[in-house]
Amino acid sequence: MPFLDQRVEQLPAWLAASPAQRLTFTVGIPHGASDDQLSTYVAASISAYQAEFNHMPLFGIRADRRLSFAQLKHITGLLQKQGINRFSLLTDAQSY
Repeated sequence: MPFLDQRVEQLPAWLAASPAQRLTFTVGIPHGASDDQLSTYVAASISAYQAEFNHMPLFGIRADRRLSFAQLKHITGLLQKQGINRFSLLTDAQSY
């Protein structure tokens, strides 16, 4: 789902925007101690998927050269805290 790279606060504007306008939005979901929207997104997606399909969803991380190892470690730790121990990792040397 392409909107899963947006802050919750900007979703209404992103959804109302044209495809060309959507390219101008900042990409990234906060996942720090003071604003952890990423954990909320993950928990909500697990809940919705399990309600629909009655099993745990598959998760994937798409990373390019801008993602540091420390950031990747933080994200995998966040997933593991929510019981997700298997996920795909897709990397690319080019920036997305």
